[in-house]
Amino acid sequence: MPTTAAALELANLYFESDLRPIVDSLDRPVLFVFSSAPWTMAAAEEGRERWPGVPVQAIDGTAHALFRDRPEEFNRVLEAFLASPPEAPAAAANSTGAAASTSPATPW
Repeated sequence: MPTTAAALELANLYFESDLRPIVDSLDRPVLFVFSSAPWTMAAAEEGRERWPGVPVQAIDGTAHALFRDRPEEFNRVLEAFLASPPEAPAAAANSTGAAASTSPATPW
């Protein structure tokens, strides 16, 4: 169980940090796996729009801990990704010459 300080730091990272530039710079393949819960769908849709080459998967019947709620489905999605990973976000942006949008939206 994380300490209160660790939990607060993680919440601060998620809610007050814009992680989009970090994802833009990744030089490794990326997979976004979301719950199909309504509160996650805006982030999933932003992922689809901002990084069209990055696979986005939603797993039904899950909440925050997808790997715990539906471990078999999560592992199936992860294994399929690892078997044939896409191009890294930074490499995809460089090959098209397009920079990712910097419009504000869901903080990543």
